[in-house]
Amino acid sequence: MERARVKRHVHYDDETLEKMKRYYKIDDNDELLRFIKTHGLKNYNFDIDNS
Repeated sequence: MERARVKRHVHYDDETLEKMKRYYKIDDNDELLRFIKTHGLKNYNFDIDNS
């Protein structure tokens, strides 16, 4: 009997996505999506100054 694969959907808010763009020095959203697709994401904690 085969096991069913379960896809887990992780939702990130706009603030987290903006922090990720600054942390990884990514300029636009297309690059960020490409990064997420290739590296995958888990629970990241970003300690970035908002200034």
